Amino acid sequence: MCASTPRVSRSAVVCACVGTWAVWNGATDMNTLTTRFVWLVLLVALVMTGVCTDAVAVELCVRDVADLNAALVVAAGGQSTVIKLAQGTYAVAGSTVTQVHAYGPVQLLGGYTSDCAARTLQPSNTVFDGGMADAATLIANGDVRVEGVTFRNFHDVALLVEEDQDDGYVKVANNVFDGVGAVVTPHSAGPFSLSFNNNLVHDYHGTQWSTAVWLVDDGPLHVDGNTIVDTGDVGLQVCGHGEVELGNNIVWNNAGRDVRVSCDSQPQPRSALFQDNLYGTIYGSEATGSYGSLHTDPLFTNAAGGNYHLQDASAAINSGNAALSHPGVDLDGNPRVVGSTIDRGAYESAVDDTIPATLTVTNTNDSGAGSLRQAILDANANPDFTFIDFDIAGACPHTIAVTSANLPTLTNGVRIDGYSQPGSSANSAVQGDNATRCIVLNGLGQRTTGLAFSGSSDEQFWLQGLVVEGFTSNGLSISGGTGALVWGNQFGGRFHGATLLPNGNNILLVGNSHSAQVGGDAPAQLNVIDGATTAGVLITGLAPYLSTGNRVIGNLIGTWGGETGVLVGNAVGVELDSSNNTVRDNVIVGSGSDGVRLGGAFASHNTVQGNRIGRTDTVCVILPVPFCYNDDAANARHGVRIDSGAHDNLVQSNTIWYNAATGISVAGSGKGNELSANSIYQNAGYGIDLEGVGANDNDADPNAANLPNRGLNYPVPLRAYGGARHGSVEGTLSSTNGSYLIQVFSSATADNEPTGEGETFHRIGIAQISNAGANGNGSDSFRIAFSSPAASLAGRVVTLTAIDEDGNTSEFSSPVAYACDVIYRNGFDDAEGDQCPQP
Repeated sequence: MCASTPRVSRSAVVCACVGTWAVWNGATDMNTLTTRFVWLVLLVALVMTGVCTDAVAVELCVRDVADLNAALVVAAGGQSTVIKLAQGTYAVAGSTVTQVHAYGPVQLLGGYTSDCAARTLQPSNTVFDGGMADAATLIANGDVRVEGVTFRNFHDVALLVEEDQDDGYVKVANNVFDGVGAVVTPHSAGPFSLSFNNNLVHDYHGTQWSTAVWLVDDGPLHVDGNTIVDTGDVGLQVCGHGEVELGNNIVWNNAGRDVRVSCDSQPQPRSALFQDNLYGTIYGSEATGSYGSLHTDPLFTNAAGGNYHLQDASAAINSGNAALSHPGVDLDGNPRVVGSTIDRGAYESAVDDTIPATLTVTNTNDSGAGSLRQAILDANANPDFTFIDFDIAGACPHTIAVTSANLPTLTNGVRIDGYSQPGSSANSAVQGDNATRCIVLNGLGQRTTGLAFSGSSDEQFWLQGLVVEGFTSNGLSISGGTGALVWGNQFGGRFHGATLLPNGNNILLVGNSHSAQVGGDAPAQLNVIDGATTAGVLITGLAPYLSTGNRVIGNLIGTWGGETGVLVGNAVGVELDSSNNTVRDNVIVGSGSDGVRLGGAFASHNTVQGNRIGRTDTVCVILPVPFCYNDDAANARHGVRIDSGAHDNLVQSNTIWYNAATGISVAGSGKGNELSANSIYQNAGYGIDLEGVGANDNDADPNAANLPNRGLNYPVPLRAYGGARHGSVEGTLSSTNGSYLIQVFSSATADNEPTGEGETFHRIGIAQISNAGANGNGSDSFRIAFSSPAASLAGRVVTLTAIDEDGNTSEFSSPVAYACDVIYRNGFDDAEGDQCPQP
């Protein structure tokens, strides 16, 4: 019945048979009820036979409320589910949408055609009409994405998302909340990643929540590009203990405060990082490093009539930060960046503040009229922003061989757009890369640098859609400017069946450059970064000229295409020698040394989060027989290496598997490096190694000042026991006085080293030590309850780590076998599936 290769999604395989889709879509020559029944039988069969499992995402095409109800039943069974909503209005009162259910990972995506073959991301075409019912409620044990839907006519809040997975993410993007609100909070989860992006929320006058948008999360909380206006109370309230960032928003004319930065449980004002927002009033404050706030009327076209587009004279136009996360289109489906930079709010105007200077490359010559070299010279002569496009005759690809000398360094604002070449297309795959790139820049192993930019701080560089190979020092060097964008390019890897020539560094960010973005959350922004002889991405400089505040997001680093093979990788995947950078949601594999390296005393306050390090995304096919490619793509040394005094960095929620040495190695004297909620498993060496010489014994001497992370002692687990899904661990911690977080992990098998690893992160508990003497350690005993909704705990081993108040994190403890408590062996409380071991 399956007649095509299945589709895939990042971090989960999509099990999608065309035959089952055709039945689900309700073929006109079949009885509708019969087709739905047959579809459900087929889906259950796929799940039961293991072709589709909890790790497999099922894509469902939905055309009416009955379809939607059935799709949510699948999601409520714990199945990872992508629900594609055909365009139209859904009267959801009384449906499963407005009932409270717990779901597995779920995506609710609007804007599809009736057969789900194409999509227009424009929330006006997909409407949930609540008929004054309660909110659409998603309690999810896994990732959640809600995109491209208009919510209206709900009783109060229209969307309530409660996240139940510590290291998951919630993304709410490109929606309209018409007279209703939106709430995202943890259910029982710890830190997760929350993004509320490019939404319009207006005219909310509810009383249940007293705020139109209420977002709560202890992990990264990003609120970017929204318009939140004309509500009866607070417009936007954010509560977070981690990274809280507000960027490019318009929050205006709300009866309470426009923005409230505080928590209901701790109502005192807090601070958040504000970047290019427009708002009137605030409870709380802007954190150090905030910039660009405006407090002036945004000049909506007709707010009273519900038209929140911007008048041409609005100060919000062409004044945002395009380096912040945003989708490719606004709420009208129009391109999101017009002019020199993005507009604030959820709509992009047609106002282009750049002098229309478009230079077109028409040949592959190394110099002369129509060449790339001449276009760069002309761009440097233009004091305003320049667009360099391509229109070279003939079939793709077109190789520009740089033979005479390095190309001139770019000094003025410029966008070089390889995708402007006819025949090119950007990546649209949510896993892997299916872009068609036509323009190749080749140094032939003879030139040192491919493209270089060194503009002043008010200039921006933007590169997309190029293939860069064969430059001995740097494929791309950015040493100046602010907010550079490097999107959709390929450095190294395979191209048209051949291996590209290596670059020294594929991408170098250095000197006075800052706030660049390499990659992004949208598929089209993904870069392929492979084969570098030094580093895939190197962020560095010489003090005080250090490149800082950069983001490396959503790239394939060390692999390419469908991620089914690793070529040679980079010598190092990503190296950070400076501060306040973020490396998030990348695949980092096949490195000749470390996957990620943070080195030197200037490498501080960096975030490494949500990456797959040593392990590609899982890629499976159904035809001709169900088969999954090997996802083992080890880095040849450590997954993450922190050394030479690097300090106060966060390594959180990464998958760090299969690496040839240690999962995370911390050496030198750096302190405050927090290693939180990572999945670390099947590495050849230790899971976490402080000092780099093997596991440390717990030390009765607290004066380990010269050891990394102060040589913090690991907890000692005494026993772990309980049912198949719910259990407890008891243990002790010896250290100096203070409060410590105890992280609980489990693994299918014990590590080959004396201390363990942590395949699955479960829970954080607390140990409080108050009995230490002046020159010694004290101790505390603890019992931490934890759960495992996705897999049975029977037969697993449990390990622990400790984190002190400064973020110093210990090595893993030795493992202790999980024991099925006798009360659960007899089936007590088996209504929750907790019989242990399961029959």
